[in-house]
Amino acid sequence: GGGGATADQVIAGLKEVVARVHAHGIKIICATLTPSGGTNADGLANYGTAETNARRVAVNQFIRTSGTCDGVADFSAVTEDPANPGHLLPAYDLNSSVGGPGDHLHPDRAGFLAMARAVNLNQLERFARTARSRRAG
Repeated sequence: GGGGATADQVIAGLKEVVARVHAHGIKIICATLTPSGGTNADGLANYGTAETNARRVAVNQFIRTSGTCDGVADFSAVTEDPANPGHLLPAYDLNSSVGGPGDHLHPDRAGFLAMARAVNLNQLERFARTARSRRAG
C-alpha cells in the first residue's frame, strides 16, 4: 500500500493477526494486494511507486508461499496486467469503484467481480462445515 510500512512490518502484522485468529480456532483466507502502478490521483501520491510495488510483491510472495494462511485469494493474479506488471489490467481500470475515471488503484466493478471469483467457495464451504462440526460436537 501507500503507507510507510516495510514489507517485513506488514508480514509481521499479518502473522500476528493470523495467529490471533487461529488461537480462536478460526480459519483465515488471506488475499494478495492488488497493483497500483500509475496512481496519480490527489492524496494517493504514496501509491504506485516502484518502492511500494516492490513491497507489494514481497508481501504477496509471503501470502502465496508461506503457508501462514489457511487459503489464499490471489487478487493480484486476477487484476494485474501481465503486459505491464505492477499495474491494473486496463479492463479493470476504466471507471473507479469510487466514481470517476480509473485512478489506477481502485478496480472498477468488473475488477471486483474478478476478485470475487478468485475466492475459492469450495474452500469456504469446507471451513464452514468444519466449524459447524466443532460447534455440534
